[in-house]
Amino acid sequence: MYKVTIIILIITIIGMGNLAYTKDKAKPDTDFTETNFYETEPEKKSNTQFKLNMFGYLGNTSVTKGLTQSKETNYGFGSQVLFIKNLGRAEWNIGAELGFSRFYNIYSTNLDTRISYVQTLFINEISVDGNLFRHSFQLGFGPLWGIEKGSGIKLDVMLSGGFEIIVNKKFTIPIRLRTDLIYFSDRVIAGVSMLLGISVYIGT
Repeated sequence: MYKVTIIILIITIIGMGNLAYTKDKAKPDTDFTETNFYETEPEKKSNTQFKLNMFGYLGNTSVTKGLTQSKETNYGFGSQVLFIKNLGRAEWNIGAELGFSRFYNIYSTNLDTRISYVQTLFINEISVDGNLFRHSFQLGFGPLWGIEKGSGIKLDVMLSGGFEIIVNKKFTIPIRLRTDLIYFSDRVIAGVSMLLGISVYIGT
């Protein structure tokens, strides 16, 4: 009787195991982790777009000629068209600037002296997203085309840094400190200005 009980117990355990295995095999395969080669992947959106900056600035111009230095007023306005490459929370933007700049008394001769330029600059910008602000830094260089007779063509090296107030995904308000270094044959002009503008993101 003892042996029979053990044999029946072993048979019962084997039978229950076999039944559980059979039920498991009968279940439909609900694992969808395998790749479905017939399923079309959704089209991915491009991560590139354009950025249009429109701005104005006002500041002081420091004129150095030999040992003489003076500070005068400058102002300007312009626009930038930048091609954007998204880098996660950062952007790398490359493009061009077209604008107008006017400097007063840069020759330090009298208060009526002024000179104006059309600026065409190559722009390289790096910006990093924050919660409310986007931090941005720009480096630009290119020719200034003189409007007044005899003003000629000068080289401008521009540096700017600041932040952009994020209005929504399409609009920001840039506020920057801008420095323009303009090289003459006998003097260097350093224009330091506060810049305020609006930026519009265009594209998908």
